[in-house]
Amino acid sequence: MRAHLWGFVGSRHARFSDFSPTPARLAEHGRLLKEGRPSPCPGHNPMGGAMMGLVLALGLTGYMMGADAYWGEEWLQSLHADVVGRSACTRWRRSR
Repeated sequence: MRAHLWGFVGSRHARFSDFSPTPARLAEHGRLLKEGRPSPCPGHNPMGGAMMGLVLALGLTGYMMGADAYWGEEWLQSLHADVVGRSACTRWRRSR
């Protein structure tokens, strides 16, 4: 519980607002990775934030698939499969 509270009231780089990736931050981080340069992220890097979003979506859709209210819903199964596919394809491959 303390860690969740720290995400709201902690230092600048510990807050959830610093963790959420924006398209600009993701693009800059990806460009630096491709060039082989370190990303100046004193907190969590943007790709880590994007991956955590996918993990949360995976957990939520997986939980919903087992709930009686959504049992057998094709749209939910499709969404869950899409999240799995996106999380499997987010590995950064460095070309040499």
